[in-house]
Amino acid sequence: MIAYLEGRLLEKSPEFAVVVCGGVGYKVGITLRTFYVLPDEGDEVRLLVSTFVRESAIELYGFADRVEREAFELLCSVSGLGPKQARNILSGIEAEALVDAILAGDVARLMAIPGVGRKRAEQIIFQLKDRLGIRAELLQRGSRDQMFSDAVMALESLGYSKTDAEAAVSRARSSVDGECTLEELIRRALGLLAR
Repeated sequence: MIAYLEGRLLEKSPEFAVVVCGGVGYKVGITLRTFYVLPDEGDEVRLLVSTFVRESAIELYGFADRVEREAFELLCSVSGLGPKQARNILSGIEAEALVDAILAGDVARLMAIPGVGRKRAEQIIFQLKDRLGIRAELLQRGSRDQMFSDAVMALESLGYSKTDAEAAVSRARSSVDGECTLEELIRRALGLLAR
């Protein structure tokens, strides 16, 4: 099973990326969150991968961070929910918010995701709420550090040095009251760098 890819980003779109490793191009399904933190085409890229083997194909799904991959694999364990549906769900909600919605039994929040009806939302909550337990705590604890890393990586892909990016993201995170999204953190950090 392929669990990690590192190589040159040949092509990217909101649904997939093509990563060239050792002369072979791997087409990897991605979420919107991963798409937003990918570097420019032609640059080096690293993706965590979940592999699905079917009778007719091998499908790869890539993630910029462990938190999202873990949430994806949890979703894939729901009866009747395949990897493409799991990817689409994570394109409509961040992994941390998904965990919160499941633990809170928030059917309405899950139904707000395109393609998720009441029955599917209830099924996701029913099948995952009890199983999340410690994994949910780890996802939530790791998400803050992962968001910091994702924001730094996004700024580096825009041409900022790692040192400047880390300083800006650190200042941006300390200026936020409570939780914020990755996009908001990047936006605040860019504002600080533009000064």
